[in-house]
Amino acid sequence: MAAEKPAKGEPALMKDLFFDPPEATGGKWKCKLCEGALTWRGSNSGYSAFVQHMKGSHSSTWRRDLDELKSNNARNGNLDFYVRRTVSDKAINLFNWIDWVVFEDLPFSAVENPRMRKYSSLQPITTDTLMKYMELLNQRVLGKLKDYVPDSNVYLKFDSWSCDDEHYTAVNLSWSAGKGKREKCTLCCGVFDLPEDMEMVENVEDDEEDSADDENHETITFSAEDYGDYILNELDNIGKSKSCIHVVGADNASVCRRLARLMNVPFNGCRSHRLSLAAKRLFFMGDHDERPIHRALIKSRRLMVKLSQLKNASLLKTKTPLKAVLWNETRWSSTFNMLERLLVLRPHIESINWPSGKRKRDGTCLPSVRDFIPTDEEFDLIRELMEKLRKVESVSKALQREVGDGGELDLFQSRKLFTRLIGDIPEMASHLAPKADIVESPHFEAAVEKVQGGKERELTSLEKNALRPFLRNPAAYDDELNDEAEVGYADSILEHAEAERIVASSRYCDLSHITSTNNDLERLFSRAKIVMRPHRKSMKPWRLEMLLFLRMNKHLWDVHDVHACLKGEEAAAVAEARDSSSPSTSTLSSASVSSNTNA
Repeated sequence: MAAEKPAKGEPALMKDLFFDPPEATGGKWKCKLCEGALTWRGSNSGYSAFVQHMKGSHSSTWRRDLDELKSNNARNGNLDFYVRRTVSDKAINLFNWIDWVVFEDLPFSAVENPRMRKYSSLQPITTDTLMKYMELLNQRVLGKLKDYVPDSNVYLKFDSWSCDDEHYTAVNLSWSAGKGKREKCTLCCGVFDLPEDMEMVENVEDDEEDSADDENHETITFSAEDYGDYILNELDNIGKSKSCIHVVGADNASVCRRLARLMNVPFNGCRSHRLSLAAKRLFFMGDHDERPIHRALIKSRRLMVKLSQLKNASLLKTKTPLKAVLWNETRWSSTFNMLERLLVLRPHIESINWPSGKRKRDGTCLPSVRDFIPTDEEFDLIRELMEKLRKVESVSKALQREVGDGGELDLFQSRKLFTRLIGDIPEMASHLAPKADIVESPHFEAAVEKVQGGKERELTSLEKNALRPFLRNPAAYDDELNDEAEVGYADSILEHAEAERIVASSRYCDLSHITSTNNDLERLFSRAKIVMRPHRKSMKPWRLEMLLFLRMNKHLWDVHDVHACLKGEEAAAVAEARDSSSPSTSTLSSASVSSNTNA
């Protein structure tokens, strides 16, 4: 009897219902029933790979299972029917609560909210239960990182964020998975200046007895050494050492660059940060900047402040619903947004009969809105500056764009953007040029740019030395250097000319994981600000880190991990009950341990 064939539309349904995508498995499509992996080139190649797997590995059950799913009104890839074969209903319920709290930024107490329970189909749980299994899941994911993170060629990126008096530091690790694909994970995002004995304490009271203990703690100065100790401790938690880190990436601050020197690895400065510093120089070059454009910007800032005041804002509202945009010193883009809004508001501002400033007791008058409206010449300067800033804004957004599976642009792509930008705006070369003073490892960055761009044969000797840790075969490279020293001048030129004809595979490991920015960490801190809302400011730092850690490493945990946590807890409870029911054995064991310790 011929094997049954799936009906029209069922192959695509098989893919959605029975297989996890590569984004969730870290490589290939995986069968949810048997963990079998397969490669799929897209819908243009059809769904035969999925059909063949189901008919081959599940020939006796695939039709029954598919029909049962369809009859049970399965929801877009929801495999609850199949999951229950391998995990318990309690694990599914816990997983759904954890997933909901983590990804919707809900408070932990939401699981006990009467309305949440009323309108949710999930079984009710307590806050203590939620926290207990979130902590266990956090530890399980941390244990997974020991095998997930490789022992070499890892790119470490870190950044910091302050919330009130707490200083959070996040560390991301990324590495090449071959064929231009990148793998990454979040190692930590905690407060490294918090004393270890306070990390998990729920209630800390400030009293005189603690003052003596506080003096014993080593003072945190946020130096490169402090950051290094924190990062190395976190690496040690997953069984890794400094030797697995081959590149460090961070903002271009001196403390970050010094850390790379202490670790004796190249430093890849964030190019979004460099672009921001270069953009600021277009309109501000220090407190003694006497350029006309600087004076025009000062007037524009004061004008926007005036327009945001209550009475002036009400007058502006009679002409347009648009509001004033204020300047933010820490964001160069706020200057761009402010000037862009000013140019739009100009005809409305000039059409309003603004009242005079109030007279003070000494007879002088306070400045009014009219006093801060730029002149025609100043508006011309602002328009010229805006033409430059629009190009900078375009490049800035491109650096934040996610390309392919890996995320940010690589160094080769960002260098192309910077080269064109320097050609149009030469004054930005002070920060964007390949060998600008702010670049800590110029030969390394130039070498990575050439390798990523397929221009490996253009590497100089200094650039080759900078990429030496990434060689596939260092011994062969040493032999090549010795041979070049013995070859004559003309022969060397001819050999290089012949090499240009040959398209060979790169002698270096895949460098696609070395990206140009730290924008993924900036997005993490943006999420942290959303989580740490004003009414959640009392949340313990380790709880915020747990939420962010689970969110950023979602590809490393699922319902099966929650089930494993449940099984581990049940096994521990059974072992504890067994030990308590046999006191003689327990006493003997304790005595033997005590005797061994004394010995």
